[in-house]
Amino acid sequence: MSTLKSSAENLTLNADGSNNDVIIQSNGSTIVTVDGSAAAVGVGIVAPLASLHIYHATTNNVLRLESGDASAGLEFKDNSTSNLPSIYNATDDLIFSTGGAERLRIPAAGGLTFNGDTAAANALDDYEEGTWTPGFNGGAAPEASAASATYVKVGTMVTCYLMWWGFTGSAVAAQITGCPFTSKAGTYVTGTLGANTWTTNGAGCWGYTAATIRIQDCVNLNEATGIVGYPKYISMAITYQTT
Repeated sequence: MSTLKSSAENLTLNADGSNNDVIIQSNGSTIVTVDGSAAAVGVGIVAPLASLHIYHATTNNVLRLESGDASAGLEFKDNSTSNLPSIYNATDDLIFSTGGAERLRIPAAGGLTFNGDTAAANALDDYEEGTWTPGFNGGAAPEASAASATYVKVGTMVTCYLMWWGFTGSAVAAQITGCPFTSKAGTYVTGTLGANTWTTNGAGCWGYTAATIRIQDCVNLNEATGIVGYPKYISMAITYQTT
């Protein structure tokens, strides 16, 4: 027999019998189900699949945690947890904490900050990878195979990679153009040549801006001029800051 009884200040709602459910309805529609066989609570669903299962047919935000204090959050614990990890808010920011300390914050303005840093200027707000189309300046257009050119952008730092081979044209001073982002004013572009057969001397690369990257002969300290008629290739990595 199902019972509803009070004892002192406790109220007990009991569905008597093995695996029976406690059901709360409104106007004949089930609102809450306490599944006796699964020891689970379903809100808006009659067969909960977890200890707490919340469902709504049309509303996307189905759970709100609200505190009258400075933040509201969730803590996580298993059978060996000694310092509870948590996810909580501070004003409009979302914070992830482990070991009793903030590790990651998603500010309301966007981006990511780490280990308690709240400065907007330090927020990591972009990551992307892609390809770019390099150009070649400095003389007659060389005969060359298609370049292999990719980039990685993390925040405002851009690293471009380039492999271009098969040059057989006239000797020209090598200048690479076409970097995917404009460089920040007042900064320089630096790079390294992983390998090259453009010059018999060693070579480096640099630029006043990302618009033109110059390949510099390490011996003559000028823009490297290619060896006439020699099949050449250039492999480089270019790093610079954008806005």
